Amino acid sequence: MTKVQSDFKYQVARKFSRAASTYDQAAEIQRVSGSRLLDRFLDTSSLPECSVVIDLGCGTGFFSEALQERFKNSLVVGIDLSFDMLLAAQTKSSCLFVGGDAEKLPFADNSIDFIYSNFALQWCVDLPRLFSELWRVLRPGAELVFTTLGNQSLHELRVAWKSVDNQLHVNNFVDQDVLIELLQSTFADIDVGSQLLQARFDSVSDLLRSLKAVGATYHASAIKGLMGRKKYMRLITAYEHYRQQEKLPLTYDVIFACAKKSL
Repeated sequence: MTKVQSDFKYQVARKFSRAASTYDQAAEIQRVSGSRLLDRFLDTSSLPECSVVIDLGCGTGFFSEALQERFKNSLVVGIDLSFDMLLAAQTKSSCLFVGGDAEKLPFADNSIDFIYSNFALQWCVDLPRLFSELWRVLRPGAELVFTTLGNQSLHELRVAWKSVDNQLHVNNFVDQDVLIELLQSTFADIDVGSQLLQARFDSVSDLLRSLKAVGATYHASAIKGLMGRKKYMRLITAYEHYRQQEKLPLTYDVIFACAKKSL
């Protein structure tokens, strides 16, 4: 991993640690996405017997507990980069929580029966390495199910910022076709689809506070106090063009995926 990639991971862990105390109150879209992922790929009547189930990027552990309900006889392990998120998770769940990076997991080869990941893989810096690592730890025949963000995510905010300056204020997200190609190079029985979900806010300041509350701001200039009043007012003016029925929308292009490690 390069120094730039390492620094990015450090910043990701830091911002999610700062959001640990506010995440659950603001993570409406994340909860909708994670619940739909469970319903889409985890049919209770057809679940395999699993010894070890991973909640990758578990955050505050909301879905770790949901996984434990579905895999009653399994060891559910939550993995996250953020120490503070793991501390928050431990207060609400009896699952095991471990610090770790999705691109360098602390597990032996062929040791995991099922991996679930919701709204986490978009923070990985090397997707080929990521999927190679997930393939490594899964047992033959084991499944990976996840959500991640597609390239239309936060497009309103991205376009509004372009009218303010030429800096990068919104992270770029993966194209679905690229994701499918990466999965096909490693996994089998691939099922990928997407859905647009929208959060709605009264104001731009509410929208930015919500993103900060779930740890989704990486570029520092996206915070009002660091951008200056003139830029902030220009951002508001640009974003107001999206107002619908007295609300400002923010779109999430959510990709839902399931893949198996071949026997």
